[in-house]
Amino acid sequence: MGIGKGTIINQGAEVVLDGDDNIVGPMKATCDLIEGYEGADIGKNCIIGNNVVIRPDVHIDDDSVIAHQTIIEPNTWIGKATTVQVFSAFASDTKIGDNCFIGPYFSTTNCFVQPAGPKGRHPNKIQGKLESLRIGNDVSIGANVCVIPNIIIGNNVEIGMNTFIKADVPSGESPEKPFKIRGGSVWTKKDLFQYNEQQQQMVLDV
Repeated sequence: MGIGKGTIINQGAEVVLDGDDNIVGPMKATCDLIEGYEGADIGKNCIIGNNVVIRPDVHIDDDSVIAHQTIIEPNTWIGKATTVQVFSAFASDTKIGDNCFIGPYFSTTNCFVQPAGPKGRHPNKIQGKLESLRIGNDVSIGANVCVIPNIIIGNNVEIGMNTFIKADVPSGESPEKPFKIRGGSVWTKKDLFQYNEQQQQMVLDV
C-alpha cells in the first residue's frame, strides 16, 4: 500500500491509502467502504488529476495518468503506462492492462447476477456476485464509449468514439495491427458471431 516515488497528486484528489485513514493529497477523503478493503496502491511516476476519487482496494501501476474528475471504484486494477482521460467512471471489479488509452467520458457499469423470479421478475433480495470488465494490453478507447458489465476486451484493440460495447471484443494481431471497431457503432453478440464465422471460414479456405 502506498504512493510510489515521483507520483503527483493534484488539488482536490481524494485517495484512501489504508484502514488508518492515511491520506495523500490536500483534501481528506471519506469512504464508508473502507472496512474489509486493502488500501489504494499507486505506483511510481503517476499523475493523478484534480478532483479524482480513488476508492480503497485500487491498484494503479507505474507511469500511469488519471486525468481530472475521474472516479475509480474498489477492486480496480490499472496497468502500467495507461492513460485515463477526464470524466471517466470505472465500476468496481474492473481490470485494465498495460499501455492503454481510455478517452474522456468513458463509463462502465456493474451489476449483480440475479436469478429470475416469478414471471421473469427479479426477486427483491439481491443475490449472486458482481459482474466485471476486463480490458487487455495495448487497447485504445475513444471518447464517450460505454461498456456493459461482464465484457472482455482483448489485447491490441482500437474502439472509436461514441461506441456502445455489448459483447466481448477479440484481440488484434499486434499493436501495429489492432482489431478495430468504428466510432459511433454498437458492437453486439451478433457482430462477434459474424466475426468468428469469418475467421473460421478463412481457416477452412487455407
